[in-house]
Amino acid sequence: MDEFDLCKALAETALVYREMLEQLEWIEDENGRLYCPVCNMYKRTYGHTPDCELAALLKESEVEEG
Repeated sequence: MDEFDLCKALAETALVYREMLEQLEWIEDENGRLYCPVCNMYKRTYGHTPDCELAALLKESEVEEG
């Protein structure tokens, strides 16, 4: 595997992990409300806490479009 193929494989893996994190960001409770499993805050009422590690990871991994 050359350097280009390795970089491409790493980039594809990173995108898969990001998609997995997005699926975990909000989980539905028994009442149908969405909450974050890391900071335990409800999406509709509060959103993530300022120090939520999951929200920080997702923000850091955002891809700029343009």
